[in-house]
Amino acid sequence: KKTYTTGAAMGTGAFPAPTAPNPNADTAPYKPENPFVTPQPDWAEEVQERKQELEDLRAANGYEVPHLERAAFPETYADLSFTERMQNAAAGYEPYKGVSAYKTIKIESEEAYQNRHKKNQNSNQQTTQDNHTKIVLSYLVH
Repeated sequence: KKTYTTGAAMGTGAFPAPTAPNPNADTAPYKPENPFVTPQPDWAEEVQERKQELEDLRAANGYEVPHLERAAFPETYADLSFTERMQNAAAGYEPYKGVSAYKTIKIESEEAYQNRHKKNQNSNQQTTQDNHTKIVLSYLVH
């Protein structure tokens, strides 16, 4: 007669060996958290609620998003009528006189800078002298 044994030492017990109840039998299945999801700030939910509220108001008031329509422009100068050509020729570049496509910056002249700098220095010196005078007077009074 052949006998089979488990991985346990010979003669330590009969097969199947006694087992204990599984302590994890009643727990919920494991769901790993996604480490790449950034947590939302506290106010994010309020923003979503406000967006939904705005959509609801628009739907209640019959608001529709305006659609852009193509404007008809002449493709070339030859497509203009005679009167439009005459109006363009008469106007010329006058409507665009003094207009630039670039924003300019104002640069302070050297003389204006020096004057402003001296004024600030004089103001600071006067404030410092006034503060020293106040300190001396307060010291003398006490």
